[in-house]
Amino acid sequence: SNRAGAMGARNDDDDDEPVALFLSGWSDGPLPQLERVLRRRGLRCVYVSLPMPPCGATWCANPFVLLLAVVLWLTIVAAERLAATHPALIVVAVAVGSLLARLCVAGVVRFSVHHGAANARRLLRRHRVAMVVGFS
Repeated sequence: SNRAGAMGARNDDDDDEPVALFLSGWSDGPLPQLERVLRRRGLRCVYVSLPMPPCGATWCANPFVLLLAVVLWLTIVAAERLAATHPALIVVAVAVGSLLARLCVAGVVRFSVHHGAANARRLLRRHRVAMVVGFS
């Protein structure tokens, strides 16, 4: 596949030849078979880099991942401290921590979607795209 180098600077492979832009989700599914068929027919295939939490290294650059870790740590610390003095407030600490964690998870996903969309837009400008194929 042409995943490596798909996000770099314009190179000698970037000309006016039509390409198929591939957007792959959690698994490639039928994309490798489709890629082979399209390549045999002379169409170059380019994969869009899509950060897919929680796998791969790209999603680690997502600032909401760090924020989620901090929220979880603070929730545990608050619950431990309240257990000794105000056991009833543990429920409040866990509820607030759960709500904040939920917001952080939404931020992780939203950031990843925006990052992936920016990668796709960049490749759409860079290539003459004959088709866009996605699978998740």
